[in-house]
Amino acid sequence: MMKYIIKILESNEIMKKVLLFYVLLFLMFSAWYIIHHFREYQIVIEQINSSPYNSSLSNLNYHYKYDIILPHIKTWILNIFGIIVVYLLISIREKLKTI
Repeated sequence: MMKYIIKILESNEIMKKVLLFYVLLFLMFSAWYIIHHFREYQIVIEQINSSPYNSSLSNLNYHYKYDIILPHIKTWILNIFGIIVVYLLISIREKLKTI
């Protein structure tokens, strides 16, 4: 699949611009999201660490931290998948126009 994407990028200047736009948009959104929610994560993790149950439930503590961050990792993966799907749809449309 990467060979196909590279081949399209080499042959089409518009696709390069579209892909670059979506990648930059994704990076800007990710940076804003991390900066905006970083302090919130710190507060929640500090509350979990200062919990009286921290020593006896350290494994549970780990899972709470993991559950806080995991949905955002899933969101980033879905964003990347969405960018690839949009790119492939646009490239298929361009290929059909040339036929």
